[in-house]
Amino acid sequence: MKNSEHPVEVRADGAVDAGSLVVLTSAVSEEHRRDVLHSALLAQLAADRKHDRHKDAEAWYPVYEETLGRIGWVVEESSGFRLYRPRLNPCPVETVVLDTLGPVSDEKDREMVALLWKSLAALPDGDRAAGIFEANGKARTAGNFQVIVAAETAGHVVARIGCFLFRSGRDVPVLRTARFSAGSTVRSGSRILHLNEQVYAPLRDDITAKLGSRVDAFVRPVHVQGAACA
Repeated sequence: MKNSEHPVEVRADGAVDAGSLVVLTSAVSEEHRRDVLHSALLAQLAADRKHDRHKDAEAWYPVYEETLGRIGWVVEESSGFRLYRPRLNPCPVETVVLDTLGPVSDEKDREMVALLWKSLAALPDGDRAAGIFEANGKARTAGNFQVIVAAETAGHVVARIGCFLFRSGRDVPVLRTARFSAGSTVRSGSRILHLNEQVYAPLRDDITAKLGSRVDAFVRPVHVQGAACA
């Protein structure tokens, strides 16, 4: 990511990673960016193999979290899932995302999430990143997706994860611009995890090899529109 001429301006980039939107702050090294993306994908694929992502989400998430823990992601804080009570009706999906991440992130993180979500929502339906997120994040009237904010300080990587489940009384044609009405049931939760490098490092090459071509199939970059991101 290039330095801005205006330091107060928030810059972010990230990626669609199957049913996750991953926000990568500028401090995250290239190696750790790959680690975050590969970890998120591996955990989703492992859970997908055992449970239907949308019909059996209650069983899906324990496999997702167990996989992350096995490769070195340590839980610092977890809220579990709670019924989301919207402040608006209908309630935009990005409002649900920002409200859920609020207790575990600062203003700058939330600003980056808002910018990247807006950029994802603005992508044309035929865009590959948009297509991957829609295909994995929802299935007609149900959805299960994540928003992950990854940051790094002195080599220490932290991921703040918002997890989201919903059921709607009608088809949700586009998740990125969804607005949940009173007839929808939305549950959300947050987690904070840090990466234990001593556990992950010996597994790094094996994880990359195991994922293989699925990284290209499920991961696509998303950049803030108008931002110069590397």
